[in-house]
Amino acid sequence: MTRVLFVLAAFFAFAAAPAHSTGAQFKGINALSKELSARIAPAEAPIELDLFMPADGLDELTGTWSTFGAEHTFQNGQPNAVNMVLLRLAFSRFAKSLASSCKAPQLIFNEPFFDTLEALCTWPSGEARSEEVMIAFWLAMMGYNAPKSEYEAWRDFVRKTYAQNKAQEAVSAMTVAIMLNPHFLLQR
Repeated sequence: MTRVLFVLAAFFAFAAAPAHSTGAQFKGINALSKELSARIAPAEAPIELDLFMPADGLDELTGTWSTFGAEHTFQNGQPNAVNMVLLRLAFSRFAKSLASSCKAPQLIFNEPFFDTLEALCTWPSGEARSEEVMIAFWLAMMGYNAPKSEYEAWRDFVRKTYAQNKAQEAVSAMTVAIMLNPHFLLQR
């Protein structure tokens, strides 16, 4: 009996995940900024999402690389209530800036994204709701990080929920919905 208990204890001790093991990790606000900039901003004017944080230094709570001597570790990348609130605030502020560009430029965009945004800013027109414009906006924001089914769910949700909303409100909501998608936020 003791031998069986010992074997079971040893099995569970070795089968259990190590204490440092974690589940999903955020990419981090700096990595998200670089990815987004590569898709929607000119090289000379990158998007810096940390500027949309409610206060300086809070970006470190949303996943960041830390160095100590020759050691490099990723810290604060585990999703929790605090970093989700911070990311939601930053993404909402960014989305409002992006949507405000429908009236007057708030950010600098590359030509292809500017053209897509210009078409989307005619929401709820047929052109803005077209497959061509919707997928162009999705790919510019999300890249190819999500399966097609995620795009289809987002598109259908947006078309139904924001069918009669003004362009700025719809564009802002579309942007936040993409940025809060796990395929956008989390490391693979």
